[in-house]
Parts: sequence; C-alpha cells; structure tokens
Amino acid sequence: MGEIAHARQMMDANDDGTISLEEFCNFMANAMEGMSEHEEIEELWEMFGGEETGKLTADQIHVVLTRLGLKFSVGDIRALLQEVDEDGNGHISKGEFEEMMEKYK
Repeated sequence: MGEIAHARQMMDANDDGTISLEEFCNFMANAMEGMSEHEEIEELWEMFGGEETGKLTADQIHVVLTRLGLKFSVGDIRALLQEVDEDGNGHISKGEFEEMMEKYK
C-alpha cells in the first residue's frame, strides 16, 4: 500500500470511504503529538510542498488534500488563504502560513 493510501486509511476513522475535516484534524493532532508547535508547522509546510518554492498556492494545498481524500474546492482554499495573504500576491509565504496555522488551531 502506498504512503498516501495508508494515510487515507488511517484517517478514515469510521471507514466510510471519506475523510471529514474532523477526522483529518484528529489524525494530524495525533501524528504530531509530542512535537513542538514550531515542528508541527514545519512538518505541515513541507507536507504541502512549501519548502520547494518558499510559498504555497491554493492549487498545491488542494492537490495534497485531495490525495488524502478530503473534498475542499480550490475556491474554498483560496478564500482561506486570502485571509492571511497580506501582500495579495495569490500565494502564502511561510510567515503567512504560520499565521494561518495559529489562527485556525
């Protein structure tokens, strides 16, 4: 079983074939137990691909969430990112990502 398929199976707590936001958040909280807040943010930043370019777009986040079985539209993700995209350039920097994570934890 591939890494993504395994993660999807682990997250789907009620085995209904979909992963709710609650299941995703519970999985991430358990996976990061014992990590510092800084380590958690670093792990998520890398998971979404931010280390490659130093920024994240709604499309990048959408791809990862879709692979994990979460169903959020790109529009929903863009709306979320706009709340922290201080310079309005359509993507978020690591600092903006950290701000978003703080806001929604």
